[in-house]
Order: sequence, then C-alpha cells, then structure tokens
Amino acid sequence: MKRSRLRPVNRERRNRLREEMFGSEFIEWIRLRPCGVCSESPPSDPHHVRSRAAGGRNDSNVAPLCRVCHTRVHQLGKLTFRSRTGVNLEDVAREEWAIWKEKGEADGTEGNEV
Repeated sequence: MKRSRLRPVNRERRNRLREEMFGSEFIEWIRLRPCGVCSESPPSDPHHVRSRAAGGRNDSNVAPLCRVCHTRVHQLGKLTFRSRTGVNLEDVAREEWAIWKEKGEADGTEGNEV
C-alpha cells in the first residue's frame, strides 16, 4: 500500500489564519465578558455559534461562554443545549456584537476588525 506524503506546514499561512480566526480585538474583548448563559465571571471562551467550517468566520457570530457551558454546548449540540438552558446563542452573539459596535462608536474607534 502506497502512502501519500504529507505537505510541509506553511507556518506563515497557519499563523495568518489563526490571527484571522482568533486574534481580533473583538475576540479578546469577548474573552473579558461574562458567560452569556450562566453569567459566570470572565475569562470566557469565544464560541462560534455557527461553526467556522460552516462559514461562521465573522466576529458577529461569537458568544462568550464559560468553560463549563462551552463544553456542554459541544457535548449536547446546539438544539439540545438551547432547549435545556432556554438560551439562544445566536441572540447572545447578536447582543454582544451590538454592544461592541456601540462601544466603538462611543469612543470614536472602528469598533471591530471583521
């Protein structure tokens, strides 16, 4: 059986993609927000409500979740998690995005890095 050769890692591309997905000012701000489900104090995990693989790569798709809630949403799935907690993560992400945009307008900065 012939084995395929692995491509070498393009470190520059990997670092650029990581920066695009996890390095924005908004994502850092989300880490400092309380959990959008249980209100546990920060730090929070930035949870992509729509997975990045499914096209949810923009910042307006991110909700702050404590580690416990973040683990639960991945274990249970989005619909079961929503039915058990009564929290719509899309709404949480939209609310956080609105606060972030308002914050940017209030201090005269861009407010995001989409």
